[in-house]
Amino acid sequence: MELTSTLGLTLHTDPAYPTRVGNSVTRDTRLDLSFTKNIRHADWANTKETLCSNHCILNIIVTTTPLPRSLDEKLHPCVLSSSGRATGKTSRPSPPTRLDKVPQKLQQSGSDTRNRLPRIVTRIGYPPSIDGNSSSTLRGYARGRQPPPSPLAGSENAELDQPFGLHDLKAALAKMKRGTETGRDKVTVKILANLADQAYDALLAHINTIWLG
Repeated sequence: MELTSTLGLTLHTDPAYPTRVGNSVTRDTRLDLSFTKNIRHADWANTKETLCSNHCILNIIVTTTPLPRSLDEKLHPCVLSSSGRATGKTSRPSPPTRLDKVPQKLQQSGSDTRNRLPRIVTRIGYPPSIDGNSSSTLRGYARGRQPPPSPLAGSENAELDQPFGLHDLKAALAKMKRGTETGRDKVTVKILANLADQAYDALLAHINTIWLG
């Protein structure tokens, strides 16, 4: 199979239809192998005809498509048939005097817009009336005006609301992947997995305090 892959060959066979009639001595019923190369569509079929031998006759149908014609062959007749049509100049009526100035006005307007656009973007991105202190004040004002969280309207679930146990904490730490990037506290998963019992109790109490509110 390695040589087959190296040569770029495709093996065609079907284990359900062996190509050789086996007997009590010969157990290899797939001795006849069929290969194709650079063929996209090939149908393999076993006719089950042996012609008094121990090998079945195989039928391999290779489907091909005609070679595509080059672009020059397609365009050459079209160019020859239409080359005699465009011999003279196309006459067209002259536009009114007012319409003559429309393209010039549009071009001038587009040029003015392109010149003004960078200044508009600069003013939007860096407004001169807002400095760093004003931005901080606005952010604090926005945070202070947020509505308080609404209470849950669903029914209570004692099983979900109960505090976490030590086994829950250790199971969660065991599932954490080691070798990942640490956060701002620089605490790695390895450190959490090797804490003392008192540290586990303190960590669990802190988690339950946050969970229970």
